[in-house]
Amino acid sequence: MWRLLVVILLAWCGPALAQWTGFYTPTARPTSAPVTRVEGMKGACIREILLAQMRYQIPDNLLLGIGLQESGLYRDGDLTVWPYTANAEGQGKYFDSAGEAVDWVNQRRREGVTSIDVGCMQINLHWHPDAFDTVADGFNPARNVDYAAAYLARLYRAKGDWTRAAASYHSATEELGRAYLARLQQNVQVANTRFDSFRAMVGPGDGRAVAPQPRMPTSGAFWTADLGRGAGGGGRSLFGPGEIEPILPVFMRGS
Repeated sequence: MWRLLVVILLAWCGPALAQWTGFYTPTARPTSAPVTRVEGMKGACIREILLAQMRYQIPDNLLLGIGLQESGLYRDGDLTVWPYTANAEGQGKYFDSAGEAVDWVNQRRREGVTSIDVGCMQINLHWHPDAFDTVADGFNPARNVDYAAAYLARLYRAKGDWTRAAASYHSATEELGRAYLARLQQNVQVANTRFDSFRAMVGPGDGRAVAPQPRMPTSGAFWTADLGRGAGGGGRSLFGPGEIEPILPVFMRGS
């Protein structure tokens, strides 16, 4: 009797079950061409910078300008902030992978070098010994940028002015801070005029990173409203007529 009931139920439910079979069957994810490690990381620092600017309410793409100044370079013709950069006592290097960058930093340390800047925002491992648990963490874009943004925000709260905060980000010495700002004002201008390109580099995956940045007052102790006339300014640009060019650090390719 029970066997007969089972047969009847299967016959009655079979068509309905068949309709749902495809719904519950896992489908393969769409595949795309492999992305090289270099191409895949091109927008990594930019994405974290844009998110951090909103998270810490840093105006006028100031953090992006600092990123360009600290680790900006061209990859395949695109201006970006590269995560695998390091500077040991004035010797700047960029690498294609975090592993290569970590190895280079560790080698410099074995040689006795202590002043080493790492990652998207070039955090100095000597002056910020508690920034990262490991050297590899320093080359993690999210961790590197978040530390830099939090540090800049603390400087702002202490100084009461984003311009002074930006100068102190580089150095507490006023003379060095002035020289840093002379370059930074131009890089902030580049960050703003090229914002759409940077936003496109991030891609559509994270809509939170596309919000426009509020303007920053330009009346600080060192800041000038005429951003296009900073040190090293020029009338022509790699970006096209009428746009200034960035002032970038000098990095040699590492191996």
